[in-house]
Amino acid sequence: MTYSGETGMAPLTRTAIVGSKRTIHTPSPQGRATFQSWSDGGAQQHDITVGAADTTYTATFLGGSAGSAYKVLYDVNKDGKADAGILRPTNPQGPLWYVPYTGGGQLQLYFGVDGDAPVMADYDGDGTADPVIYRPSNALWYGLGQGGTVRIIQEIMGG
Repeated sequence: MTYSGETGMAPLTRTAIVGSKRTIHTPSPQGRATFQSWSDGGAQQHDITVGAADTTYTATFLGGSAGSAYKVLYDVNKDGKADAGILRPTNPQGPLWYVPYTGGGQLQLYFGVDGDAPVMADYDGDGTADPVIYRPSNALWYGLGQGGTVRIIQEIMGG
């Protein structure tokens, strides 16, 4: 990935001046995986404005080899710290989400189907990242509702 002209391997952590503008970019394709989205909704290369709070920007890629895993880095347990975990899409019981919490405990659930891509973010404004997937086979986004029910959170756009 590239952060304001500096290239490095993810995860790349940098300290910057509040209010300054920076450019983030990730190359694509990476192997057989192609860029899908940034967690903030920006383009493959886009400008960001540094805020007062620590912020994590995560690039999501689709494709890749069977057995690959996606890294996820989000605050899942409302402690204000990013929790590093994985989504392993090929698993006998279905895709496994596993995130050990920074303050102890863990999130472990089976959600989605092989080929789904994680797009975790705080979609409902409660301060924690929500397990959400994008399914390329039907161009739909799925999230978990109350009680573990699956809900479609975006309908197909376009014609």
